[in-house]
Amino acid sequence: RKFFEQAAKEPWFKKTLFVIVADHTPSSNSEVYNQRTEMYRIPIAFYDPSGKLPRRREKVIFQQIDIMPTVLDLVNIKTDYYSFGNSYFSKEPREAVTYLEGAYYYFHDNKLLVYSNDKITSLFNFTIRTQNPVNLLPAQKWEAEKMAKRLKAIIQRYNHDLIHNQTVVR
Repeated sequence: RKFFEQAAKEPWFKKTLFVIVADHTPSSNSEVYNQRTEMYRIPIAFYDPSGKLPRRREKVIFQQIDIMPTVLDLVNIKTDYYSFGNSYFSKEPREAVTYLEGAYYYFHDNKLLVYSNDKITSLFNFTIRTQNPVNLLPAQKWEAEKMAKRLKAIIQRYNHDLIHNQTVVR
């Protein structure tokens, strides 16, 4: 509050888009937030003091790499850029990838795929908040395989671009 009270006195304040985002940590005292389906949930807010940005509150897949494309959209900058993230306003499917302790966690729609040692280990509906999430893999193997194919493509593209130093728009 004090920051915004002081910043409001500055001439640049009403021309600034503020991005307020938390970092995440795998350690928590909460049994719920220690689960892989929950531990990456963090708040993010975009604040436009001019009031041009409509107020919305939504629960969607959004990760830190989506910030830059979203900010470019919000400030109406049309340019080519390199990013694995997508703007919040993009029509692309919402997805996120995290990697922890030898496993990839791929979020798509309402599902979380866990992929480790070149195999699918589990599939969860991460929108159902419970201490004991049900592994949907036996019943939805076809969906898990489709998600794993997309995840492998993301990993392959990421590794290729890093190896060949191609992290620029061409």
